[in-house]
This record gives sequence, structure tokens and C-alpha cells, in this order.
Amino acid sequence: MFLVNKTITSLENLFNGCKSLIEFNDTFIPPNGVSSYLNTFKNCTSLKKLNDNFKISEYTTIVENLFYNCINLEELPSGFTLSETTTSLSGICFDCRNLKTISETFWPVDGFKEESAINIESAFYNCEKMSGTVPQYKLWKDNITWISNETNKPLTFKNCRSLNNYIFIPTNWRW
Repeated sequence: MFLVNKTITSLENLFNGCKSLIEFNDTFIPPNGVSSYLNTFKNCTSLKKLNDNFKISEYTTIVENLFYNCINLEELPSGFTLSETTTSLSGICFDCRNLKTISETFWPVDGFKEESAINIESAFYNCEKMSGTVPQYKLWKDNITWISNETNKPLTFKNCRSLNNYIFIPTNWRW
């Protein structure tokens, strides 16, 4: 669908609110130069999966609310890996209650760039079925931040009790 158009830099709000969207076939491949996926699939409540060709570009900095409230999303594409230049993944899978796992390859190989401030507020809020292990060595760094909410808690992994290392995640990240 977008494979040949390399001038597109934003897919913000592209499918926001498409409640009848269930899955994508192999024709949806975002162009390599996309830097923002803000709200791309937000509120696509019927979305269950994307094809494995759906990848995030090395130039992507914003994946905020990408799958926000995709309550039926069961899995992310196998090749879905965040860029080391990502600055905001706040709400990326907020309330994706049926998301079963986040693979180790979801996180950048060497973590996020040290010079970037990373906002991960409510990234996996209420992903209660999500299993796997959160790679602490990639996340527990000084540059990981969040926008303070009323309780001053980032709620990054709230209700993600199926994670293998849930009890080792800092308490204020899982309240």
C-alpha cells in the first residue's frame, strides 16, 4: 500500500477509530522514512493482528498511542522492533487487554540512545495477559522518563501481572 512512497514521514491518526478493522494482509508495508506513528491504530477495537511485514523504521521517534485501546490485539508483528531513537512510546499498547506477549526483539538491541529522554508513561497499562520478560537492562536508565499524572506514577506496566519478572519491575511502574 505505501511500499513505494518514501516521502511519507507521518502516519499519525491514519486508522484512528476504525472499529471494523480486524487485520492487515501483506499489502500494508509502511515506508522506511516514517518518523511518527502517533495514534495510527488508536481505538481500532476490533484489530487482532498486523502482518509480519509491518516494521518500524530506524527513523521513527514517536510510537505514542500506536495501539491505544486496541482491546482485541493479540500479538504484534514478529519483526516489530522499536528504534533506538524512539523518544515516546507512551500509551503504545494502552489497554490492549488481549495482547499475549512482547518479544525480546520488541526492544532496541542496545537499548535506547542515552541522549534521548524516553517517555513510557502507561505504555502497557492494563495488558493483563501479556507474558514474557521486561529487559531491565534496557529500561532502567536515567533517560527513561514519563509525564507525571495525578498520582505521579508512570503506570507503565500496571496490571501486567502475567509478566515473568513483574515483581522485579520498580513498584511505581506497576501501581
